[in-house]
Amino acid sequence: MLNYKIAIIHGENSIDEDKLVGTVTKFGEMDTHHIVSLLDYSRKQYPEIELFKKLNERHTGETGSYFLTKLNHVIFLNITSQNTKFGMFLFPDPAVITEKQKKALYDYCDEIDDLPTTATFFNLDIENGMVVGDERLSMNNETPREMVDLYFKLATKENDHKTK
Repeated sequence: MLNYKIAIIHGENSIDEDKLVGTVTKFGEMDTHHIVSLLDYSRKQYPEIELFKKLNERHTGETGSYFLTKLNHVIFLNITSQNTKFGMFLFPDPAVITEKQKKALYDYCDEIDDLPTTATFFNLDIENGMVVGDERLSMNNETPREMVDLYFKLATKENDHKTK
């Protein structure tokens, strides 16, 4: 069982050092809300980004994750409880995911391969203060790797459709 709440698969952006691209950072105590851990991380890692100072504990974990996807990171939220094992990936636009980050993402999927239920959340936006987007749940016992494959297939197809 995973003993952390959040994993960030680092992407390329203008703030982080290049050495972080393709690395995975895992953090968050299991008895802490996702948003609390995300805010603590974001405020330390990105003190120059005012938005992270304005978010608070009343926001959802998805909201904090959304803003980290805008820095080209893939976010994994471990939502496992005593009764269920569940995790959710939140993705940036597939066009910004580097090959190094993609490899780290698939390596991470192999690490959490025993997680029976996984969701992907992509094409993210904020509407009326809520994070919205396309969500896919593993309905046929797909592995995390298979769910990530589905994300790349669906999100890339949608991006191709938008550019035509």
